Amino acid sequence: MVAIWLGTCDRDSEAELQYMNKTGKRKSQLSKDLNSPIDLDLFLWQTTDNDEILPVEQLVKQLHCDYDVDEIVRVAKEKGVLAGNRMFSYHFSEFTENEPNKSYCGLTFIGNFKMF
Repeated sequence: MVAIWLGTCDRDSEAELQYMNKTGKRKSQLSKDLNSPIDLDLFLWQTTDNDEILPVEQLVKQLHCDYDVDEIVRVAKEKGVLAGNRMFSYHFSEFTENEPNKSYCGLTFIGNFKMF
């Protein structure tokens, strides 16, 4: 399984790294948001070319998503994600969202999908 988040993030690269990386003994904000330690070897953060905001259909294709693109687009639209510039995915992981509609650095949790 892979857990996928999509949306628009307006943070610069340094702010994104701070969001994902822990500092000292403190958990990263990402770990706090996901309520779980993160294995960064299985976590992939992707950005569109030139940080361009694209319709969700183009976003998922440009970010080289090797999953059921049509299903991801369908669910994203159901959740109100129509465009974006970022996608992150957590491979070999199933995520349970405790706070529906929570923003994860501007992204929305789309769902858990089977990997091909």
